[in-house]
Amino acid sequence: MSLPYYLSRRTMVYLYASSSNEISLIPSSSFSSGEEVRLLFTDRFSETTSSISLNVTSSGDWIKAPITLPTDIDLKGGSYDLVLQKIASNISQVWGTSTQVYSTSTVVWSVGQVVGGYINDTTTTAFVSESIGRTLYTSANENGVFVVYEG
Repeated sequence: MSLPYYLSRRTMVYLYASSSNEISLIPSSSFSSGEEVRLLFTDRFSETTSSISLNVTSSGDWIKAPITLPTDIDLKGGSYDLVLQKIASNISQVWGTSTQVYSTSTVVWSVGQVVGGYINDTTTTAFVSESIGRTLYTSANENGVFVVYEG
């Protein structure tokens, strides 16, 4: 039985706290090597959001980028909703969703363009581990830990 296309492209990101990591995922759209992206990590428990901008390397359908915790971004152990955002040169100024304050904005609202901004590309799950080591178990009778997530 094969999974539907949209399910087979879903990727969970697994990171280790206090360690150098490589984020690898399959985005919804194409990216070029060297392109800058923004990653938003929203803690599922506290609902706090942290972000980081990275330059990605394209490898087939995958993109990847090195990241070091907590130097690059301070993430504690736990589950995060991860949103990959693509940088947009111009996005529409939409009433009620803009961070611009109408009376202080230099943007002409009737034109509807804001220079800069981000477009959500891919949403997935990121898990940061503080206790599960990078141990390779050599026999079937050793105790191990595995992580299951509902995606």
